Amino acid sequence: MTTLPNVLFLTPYYQSRRGNATTARRLEASMKRIGQPFTLFAYEEEPEAEGLSKLAEADVVHALHIRRTYEWLQQAETALQMPYVLTSGGTDINVDIQQKQKAADLEAFVRQADRISVFSRDGVKKLDQAYPELSRHISIVPQGVDPAAAVHNNELSGWLQAHSGTPNILIPAGLRSVKDVLFGLKVLEALRARFPSIQFMIVGEAMEETVKQEVVQAAAARSWMHYHEGVEMELMPAFYEWADVVINTSLSEGQPMAVLEAMMHHIPVLARRNGGNESVIQNGKNGLLFGDERTFHEQLEQLLDNPELKKKLTVQAKSDVLERHSSDKEARQYQNIYKEICHAGKEKDSSV
Repeated sequence: MTTLPNVLFLTPYYQSRRGNATTARRLEASMKRIGQPFTLFAYEEEPEAEGLSKLAEADVVHALHIRRTYEWLQQAETALQMPYVLTSGGTDINVDIQQKQKAADLEAFVRQADRISVFSRDGVKKLDQAYPELSRHISIVPQGVDPAAAVHNNELSGWLQAHSGTPNILIPAGLRSVKDVLFGLKVLEALRARFPSIQFMIVGEAMEETVKQEVVQAAAARSWMHYHEGVEMELMPAFYEWADVVINTSLSEGQPMAVLEAMMHHIPVLARRNGGNESVIQNGKNGLLFGDERTFHEQLEQLLDNPELKKKLTVQAKSDVLERHSSDKEARQYQNIYKEICHAGKEKDSSV
């Protein structure tokens, strides 16, 4: 039997409630299920010396978030001497490499990677635009959804029930400007004429203080709007059960885990058109996509007025997530990449 390589997974966060931490914990669980040796190091949370020690024991490094990993390696005054995989999320492809200087700073690190993984074809396109001829080293690995066992919390359940109405509109998103969470406020205000008991909730970790203040102030001025800080992923099912519609208003996305989770929980999704959302949602088939405020208003009313449309979308959405976004399938794809680059590295060494 072939020995599996020891993989060190580098992530900015593990303990927080950010998307990177959720991805890290999900991969840790799925790698354990398939028997893949997999160690994590969260370089924004753990001592540098611990990371360097773990690097020395790794056969393969798998790094989440290209720019942050590059900056940590620079700060630690070290380099990756073993085969490595870079997984590019939303910020990498939608922000960092779109800035000429940052793209130039990262180019050697990106081109020297043995493999780069992205969540969708949109990611391939954007990386190839920034770094021509890179696409042959890119693999598409869609994000997996690992339906965590819901943990019941009496206090949270009571709070959600106290803030429930008809309909309940939910945005699960970290508070960052790119998430544009207040985009639909004007439309929701207008809908109150038809739905006087409407409730609007944003749940997510505050990542930018200015955005948090805007959200808190908006909620304070409206009895029907609420903000809840980020929660552990085991508590998120309670929010999806509360929701009648989940909205994604992000200006850009890598591949939105909250959208996938909502689809898994049979909740209709209305999402802004961008590469990440379009990699998951087929408009009118498993969700709805909007490009402007007028379309957002029209489509939200369609979801609220048409139960048959809601049923059609949610049935297809759950089927699609189960078929295309299995967390174990995601882990197997990465495991195959680890094996391939290790094998290629050994062949290269033997030919020298």
